Amino acid sequence: AMVGSGAVELGIDQIDIQGAQRSGNTITLPNGKINTRKAGGGGGRRLAKVIGKKPILVVKVIDSNDLKRAESLEEISKDIFGGDDDLVNLKSQLFGCSFEALEVTTDYSAFATSTQMNKINQYVTATAPGVMEATIDIDITQNDRATVRNAVTAEVNRLLGFSLPGPFEQVMYVLENCYVDCGWAAYAYVNSWLSVYQGNYYYQTGVQVHELGHNFNLGHSGGLDGYTYSDHTCMMGN
Repeated sequence: AMVGSGAVELGIDQIDIQGAQRSGNTITLPNGKINTRKAGGGGGRRLAKVIGKKPILVVKVIDSNDLKRAESLEEISKDIFGGDDDLVNLKSQLFGCSFEALEVTTDYSAFATSTQMNKINQYVTATAPGVMEATIDIDITQNDRATVRNAVTAEVNRLLGFSLPGPFEQVMYVLENCYVDCGWAAYAYVNSWLSVYQGNYYYQTGVQVHELGHNFNLGHSGGLDGYTYSDHTCMMGN
């Protein structure tokens, strides 16, 4: 309600929760007035842009042995951006969680130059909005995640003719699976543009929102009981 009314500004204001009590997955704030404060002045970190239209690109990765996700570009687009009867996806959940302040878009025309759009349109089609594929010249079963990630970035840069992120605010890499340096479902860089997904985790909405949260400068949610992921009231604790 405080966000919806404008009393709290996303990514800028902080809420003082001293006296809050945690029970299971529920945090109960104390009765009375809730104190808020601005995060500016060096006391806290400002989040990445979390309002307005956010252009996102998804890259389906194909390795040198043709290892790739079985889903078509069209299916991947629907899994992430929605379509048909898919009401729960990255686009819908970021829109809802932001009180309709953040809109994921696959229309890049307002963000890209005409030269960039000409290249983008060669690889991102109207039948699979927001998704392109890139074939890398290495074997993902024999290389660690940094090598794979760098190979994908280099190939997308070559195909599009500009360096990522370019006109995109976030870029998501979708890998067939992880074989070397694993132990992760997905990973992202804090206050950055990149997130990487392996296996079927790319279409799990909770994973998508969690990783994009890192891009928005969010850390993991927890700490009341000493554990990193213990606050399950939000996606950053899962």
